[in-house]
Amino acid sequence: MRDRIRPDIWLLIAVPILFALFAGVVPRPVGLDRALKGARVALESGDLLSASHHFVTVLEYQPWRVSLWETAGRAALEGGDPQRAADYLELAAARGQITPQGILYLGDAYFQSGDLEAALETWQLALERGGDPLPTYTRMLEAHRRQKNYPAAIQDLQNIAQLQPQNAQIRYQLGLMLATRQPEAALAHLLAAVEINQELAEAVQLLQRSLRAAAQTDDPAYTLLNAGRALAFLDEWELAAEAFSQAVQANPDYAEAWAFLGEAQEQTGQDGLPALQKALELNPYSLTANLLFGLYHKRNGRPEMALVYFHAAASIEPENPAVQAEIGNTLAVLGDFNKALAYYRRATELAPREATYWHLLSLFALQNGVQIEEVGLAAARQALLLNENDPAALDLMGYGYYLLNDMALAQRFLRRSLDVDPNYASARLHLGLVYLAQGDQANARQQLAKAIQLAPGTPVARQAERILQRYFP
Repeated sequence: MRDRIRPDIWLLIAVPILFALFAGVVPRPVGLDRALKGARVALESGDLLSASHHFVTVLEYQPWRVSLWETAGRAALEGGDPQRAADYLELAAARGQITPQGILYLGDAYFQSGDLEAALETWQLALERGGDPLPTYTRMLEAHRRQKNYPAAIQDLQNIAQLQPQNAQIRYQLGLMLATRQPEAALAHLLAAVEINQELAEAVQLLQRSLRAAAQTDDPAYTLLNAGRALAFLDEWELAAEAFSQAVQANPDYAEAWAFLGEAQEQTGQDGLPALQKALELNPYSLTANLLFGLYHKRNGRPEMALVYFHAAASIEPENPAVQAEIGNTLAVLGDFNKALAYYRRATELAPREATYWHLLSLFALQNGVQIEEVGLAAARQALLLNENDPAALDLMGYGYYLLNDMALAQRFLRRSLDVDPNYASARLHLGLVYLAQGDQANARQQLAKAIQLAPGTPVARQAERILQRYFP
């Protein structure tokens, strides 16, 4: 975010000092010599915090070098001491010897110290003093997002978009943020982002469908709910939470909005229980509220309680395959594999043309060793009948043959999966297992490491890490 102080800054500071001191007018104190040398050595070694201390020592001998306070402050900031940096930069400002860039650094020092309000006030002053607007608005955006001050953050993004009209990511982020409060204004920026960068097309199309469908009603709460769901699908949970919050403000009796708000709060590290309880109080027969309250209990280690709400959801919509699959998954967590299998099968019967449920049935069977060939591989084949280039189904086929100890077929299907999608982490993991079984440790290690790289923090990555630790300590 900021340029590091380069060693050549030493020349800008030291040369005038050296000329003045060596002019033969006065002898140079030993302490000043020591400070000058210390600053030079510290800068050359990259020890900026030490350099800042030496600059301050120079000022003790030569207080007329007031501009050194800004230099010392910047060095302290880059050296990791924002409080000391703020002290030095404040002294520069008090003496009227601080540049607009120095004011920007003072705001950075406040920001790093956790004083967001002081940082924002200081950055605003930097703008007024002629500071570079782009890095200033970028800093203000980050602070406003931390404060969850979305109207101010939207204004920051609009200012940045005016400065960089061809920046696709800025237009995209502006569209996402507008979707949380002014969905009708979001589409123009989202579509502009796609015109600049076609890689954003898939995400924008999802948002476009949600926003246009919701725009056909005159219910702002419903519009905001749909925007929030699309944002959540894109893993923009912080913004989704804001959209759901706006939805419940628009309609405090909207049970589904309260339920989605509770889930978004859980996803962002907040306590979603009050919102989930509110949803069920408003409508005990809400499918969404029962499902999300069930997920809350399951996530918090109470699968038996989760089943109560999942079964309630199933009684509300008995033909919903997602509910049946969720009951199956929860029963599997409880170790009741026979009942779990029945619910997974029911999900595929309700949605035979949706590959997702065949994937889930196959994965359940393979992971739990339940009729690997009769159920696991058979379900994966059904998914392949729907799409012969389905990377998930090809991966499941390969994993099933690995479990049956048919390494040739396993490798064949896993390689086909990766031909379709080289970034499919699960196939990398399973191919690594196949190579291990074949004694090919070099390729095994490579595939496992790739799986971790492709899906950091996921169950696939954690399994790959455990295997690496076991076989390659």
